[in-house]
Amino acid sequence: MARLPAYYPPQVPFTLDRIAQQTYVRAVTPLAPQLADLFMEMRPLPWTQAAPRLARAVVIGHGGIGKTHLLRQEAVSAAQNALSAWPLHPRAEVPLLVRLADLAPLLPGHPRPADTLEATARAAALQVPALVAGSAQRLLAALLTQPTYPLLLLLDGWDEVDGALSMRLTLALTHLRSLPAARIVLTSRPEAGYEQAAAALLAEAVVEVQPLATVQVQRFVRSWFFGRRDLEWSLRAVLRDSPELAHLAATPLMLTMLAILAELGQIATADKMELYNRLLRLVLEGRWRVHNLQLPETRVHAKLRLLQNIAWRLATHAGTWHNQLPVAEIEQFIAQLPAADRLKATWFDSWGGSYGGVLWELTAWDNLLCIESAGDQTGEETPGKGAGRKDMAGVPQIGFLHQAFQAYLVASYLLARFEEESQDALEVHHLQTGKVEQPEWLHVLRLLVAHARAYPERAAGALLATLLLPSVRAAHALPNHLVVIMAELQAAAVDLPELAPATATLRDRLLQAVQEPQTELRVRVYSGRLLGQLGDPRPALRDVDALDLVEIPAGAFTLGGDQPGAGEPDVADLPRQTVHLPAFWIGRYLVTNAQYAQFMQEGYEDPFFWLEARALGLWRAGEVLRAEPSPAPNGHLLFRSVWTRTPHAMHWPFDLPNHPAQGVNWFEARAFMRWLDARRRAAGTVPAGYHLDLPSEVQWEKAARGPDGRVYPWGNDFAPDRLNWSGQMLHSPTATGSFPHGASPYGVLDMAGNMMEWTRTVYTPGSPYDLDGQPPPSAETPVVIRGGAYYSPADSCRCAFRSTAAAIGRLTCGFRVALVPD
Repeated sequence: MARLPAYYPPQVPFTLDRIAQQTYVRAVTPLAPQLADLFMEMRPLPWTQAAPRLARAVVIGHGGIGKTHLLRQEAVSAAQNALSAWPLHPRAEVPLLVRLADLAPLLPGHPRPADTLEATARAAALQVPALVAGSAQRLLAALLTQPTYPLLLLLDGWDEVDGALSMRLTLALTHLRSLPAARIVLTSRPEAGYEQAAAALLAEAVVEVQPLATVQVQRFVRSWFFGRRDLEWSLRAVLRDSPELAHLAATPLMLTMLAILAELGQIATADKMELYNRLLRLVLEGRWRVHNLQLPETRVHAKLRLLQNIAWRLATHAGTWHNQLPVAEIEQFIAQLPAADRLKATWFDSWGGSYGGVLWELTAWDNLLCIESAGDQTGEETPGKGAGRKDMAGVPQIGFLHQAFQAYLVASYLLARFEEESQDALEVHHLQTGKVEQPEWLHVLRLLVAHARAYPERAAGALLATLLLPSVRAAHALPNHLVVIMAELQAAAVDLPELAPATATLRDRLLQAVQEPQTELRVRVYSGRLLGQLGDPRPALRDVDALDLVEIPAGAFTLGGDQPGAGEPDVADLPRQTVHLPAFWIGRYLVTNAQYAQFMQEGYEDPFFWLEARALGLWRAGEVLRAEPSPAPNGHLLFRSVWTRTPHAMHWPFDLPNHPAQGVNWFEARAFMRWLDARRRAAGTVPAGYHLDLPSEVQWEKAARGPDGRVYPWGNDFAPDRLNWSGQMLHSPTATGSFPHGASPYGVLDMAGNMMEWTRTVYTPGSPYDLDGQPPPSAETPVVIRGGAYYSPADSCRCAFRSTAAAIGRLTCGFRVALVPD
């Protein structure tokens, strides 16, 4: 289990145990009655928590999501438990790991129970070293035929079994389920007819492996590159820059491939097309490397050419972008391509053995394409599967497992055709008729922009000019995604003088895209970042003197937990209660980097503003003591105290002027408030009886949830599109105010997700809510932070959710201004 597969670079300095992340699963079918309490509201659950309750379960998931790894971890864990318990608990569970592709050929046509047990023992013995395989087979046969110990049967890869053998394997599963005291887990891809296996096992549950969460990806990366910050940050920068790559990285196999490229120094490139090419080649070579074989370059070239043609067909069929098309249609299409003939002709010479066909190779072998149903028989269109296919309900469809690869292959195919024939290429002419105005072309065009920036002497810039310049004069009427592309060309300084007259219009359109709730998420994120680069026109985000403060009227509101016992273990939500607060004002937006920079220039070195820090010896001559992160081998962060005079560097896009200020501790946030209060008083804009400060946690909660005690700022139901949380997989905060449809009842923005926020309230375990907030007695005193962040799960983004951070630390916290009573 601890050994690394053959395709890992030899210099990787760790074992799989260190980088492995917890696997989460979600129930996809109704559960047996005795399991009704296991998956509450069908939420994801750690596999280690679900597994002991599942006597017979089917685990599904697409290729590379970690099904085999889950079974191997389960086998190792069970074996370790059995060995540690022996001989005190001789009834400890004994694991048997079996590849169903090994088991099926060992079964006779109509297996009897004895045949099944013998074949299962032989297949399980294949998973142990050859030196002990013979004795292992005899031992395993004895365990199966005379089961004196509870067994854990781990059956991997229903989808890898030849269809002609599925009936005998189905019968074998009915025999295995009859073993006394046996727990069975079977894995399959969702499109492989797992229902047949589930019925044979009388499975109590079918669960689906979930993608990695943002925090898990970050821990994986920190663990992999422990002690090598330059490589870690090179990969993290790529994930922040491209939401498409971040979604790829949520699949463990793809994340591993990206880490390998970073390890080999092949990821730090401005050209995302080059990165995708390297990643795709690594994926194609993966299965071959596991078997210590070299994939011939001729085969790589033929397969890439074939994939480009399939991607282009999907993108342009019937004049519309499709993510999927009927399998029969794609089979007929590739039968006409020379690349498909070359793949068939060279398979035996390269690998040997039987060949299941080109589509089999691209799906089951390479994990690049996937086949699934297009929906039910009602004629409804499956969401996200492409337009205009309602007549295809129930017909098997095929498409790319990862849409990012489809976009790259379309971009590379289009660029190659333009280099061959320039504007005369039929493909270019096809797109000049307005096809790129479909929003699915956004990622394709962004890849071409990155290529033009990295290689200005090549054809990508001319191709973009050919596709886009006819629309420049109508920039006010362009689709949002084309506005983003034109703005990116300007930000990248690509030499297209025709764009200069449209600068003001583009900036206005970017702002419009950020402020419109109906704007697609990626477009809104890119628009906010580009405004940060080109100059955000909103004074409330640029200048502390233009801060937009929202009045929170005096009155009662419901404070406290909306879920009994919720919250972090040591900071649980307190019982609901009614609290009356006097009127106060709070910032509509979080304080931005641009506004904090004003404090750095004008007030950071003035000791008057650092009362709390000076009292504790945490400030000296323009420097503050801050806890800086240092990663541990397991991917978690440790902290050490460092004297510093600048915010902690979080790199792009964290540092864009219109993004929330971060990298500052509680003392720095309080110093900013004292400086701003003095500045406003000098201007005569602070009303009598009030002062500027951080909000208390009670004031923060009222501003977030209003008087009616709602769970989230917008209502009682979680709405994943209204905030920047871990499910968005953005790996960074967005520009302030990018989720207008997530506003609180008072119009305050970003109070759920994006950045955790400092309050002025010190946390005291077991005490009632502190309505006023007190200065901390030490640097390590926990201060209440609120709101959730871009890496937080949904539950942590509730208005009542409380967390804490040491006043000297928590560098991923932002803060907002409050005008509060003296």
